[in-house]
Amino acid sequence: MTRRFVLCATQRSGSTMVCDDFANQEVMGIPSEYFLHYLQKGMEKPFDIEEVMALGADANGNTSIKLMSNYLGEIDHALPHNHLLSGPFANVYHALQSSIWFYVYRRELDRQALSRLRARKSGIYHLKKTKGHLKLGAFVFDEAKLRANDQLEYSTQLRRDMLAEIESIQREEQIWKSFFSAWNIKPVVLEYEFISRSAENYLAPLLTTLGYQPDPNLPSRTLARMSDTLSDDIIRQFRADTNPAAGDDMPPARTVYDLDDPVRLKRLIGSSV
Repeated sequence: MTRRFVLCATQRSGSTMVCDDFANQEVMGIPSEYFLHYLQKGMEKPFDIEEVMALGADANGNTSIKLMSNYLGEIDHALPHNHLLSGPFANVYHALQSSIWFYVYRRELDRQALSRLRARKSGIYHLKKTKGHLKLGAFVFDEAKLRANDQLEYSTQLRRDMLAEIESIQREEQIWKSFFSAWNIKPVVLEYEFISRSAENYLAPLLTTLGYQPDPNLPSRTLARMSDTLSDDIIRQFRADTNPAAGDDMPPARTVYDLDDPVRLKRLIGSSV
């Protein structure tokens, strides 16, 4: 039995790190934003989604794709129209309803906003430690090169830009929440602050639930976190200016994860297991 995995995310939420981790397992497809190529050149109507799904297939026939909420409307408009369903992005749901769904999000929205702004300014979106299965654009291997291209400083204007970016992220997240709610999708939630610590932290229970044996000999995570002391300093100043009473305290961490509860995890993944 082959499986389909759909990673739902917003930009700079850690979703590319998840794609890297999935691809390295060799049983969870090779996820990426395959739709971008078609969106940039113009999607023919009606668009055959199987063409995209084939791009994310691994040697076992399992396939994965990554979707961002900000272009769901364009994809939905290009897919064959389903007259029996009524709801947000009904054509997307109809095309992918038999998939196992994941939602990748970042709890610290201010750090996500800053990550977006730094990447746009430097033109570098990923820092790689080693080569891997995942093909990426706008990346470097040399951390010194990354820092040389990234000279962002905290200012009143940067604070405004971060606040505007946080509002944008919240709107993008709401699109996913409304989509999940409308179609009664209960995705496996992958929180960046948890999964970024170690791939093994979340892959082991996930693979076990899917019926796969984790293989310690497979390639490890090839992407490195780009956050550094510059990010920490900017976030500290931003939080002090935005909410002085809170100082530089972190938002409260979640204490319960889908991956901590094998019964819940199996229920979320459902009949595909």
